[in-house]
Amino acid sequence: IIKNKLGETHPMYAASLTNLALLHTQAGRPEAALSLMERARGLVSTVYGVFLVCSERQRIGMLTTLNREIPVSVVLALATRGKPTHAAAVRAAFDIAVCHKGLALEAVAVPREALLQRRYQDQAKQLERLVCVGRQLAQLLLNGGDSSDTAAESRAALEKEQCVLHAELSEQVEEVRVQALLQTVNTAAVSNALPLGAVLVEYVRVEAPLASAGGAMAQARYVAFVVVAGGFPPVHM
Repeated sequence: IIKNKLGETHPMYAASLTNLALLHTQAGRPEAALSLMERARGLVSTVYGVFLVCSERQRIGMLTTLNREIPVSVVLALATRGKPTHAAAVRAAFDIAVCHKGLALEAVAVPREALLQRRYQDQAKQLERLVCVGRQLAQLLLNGGDSSDTAAESRAALEKEQCVLHAELSEQVEEVRVQALLQTVNTAAVSNALPLGAVLVEYVRVEAPLASAGGAMAQARYVAFVVVAGGFPPVHM
């Protein structure tokens, strides 16, 4: 129902995929759950654009809903211990955790666009156009379920223009470059960025209802991800 109403590219469709992944985990189908979590992770990147047309309250509400992905992915990783899919599940869980950190930063940073235009006056017109394109893409996503050829063509043209603007501005505006990095950060990127011999430990809290649902913990716990520089696998839990 949500897919038909909002479309497969809508960021909130990711929330329904996450809920379905939890059900698959509880039913002992980790492979199906992992596939759904990876699809949900791919959709979260669309939230960056949607934030441009949302109020602060809406951004925080959307972020709170999507943050459910983090504990669900941890429960999935715990449920796959001793199974061939465990390494992939742990990597997916850490990918989701760092992705949501980037989203949390973006949720409070959206109003910076006017400041950037004043700071980078030579690139002001390009920055203004980048925001405009982002808002148009966001509206297409939020309109929901429009799978017509016209909508697809409009989206493709806007996405192409957005990529060109990002590429041009990333070389001149540090904030745009950092934003692009936040949208693409994952386990491999973190592992490769660490100095040789270094280890990063990232903690994630899993609340009691989800923890017990996964059958792994009876109450809320903190789970530690250990990322090793250039390691294989690059992350452990």
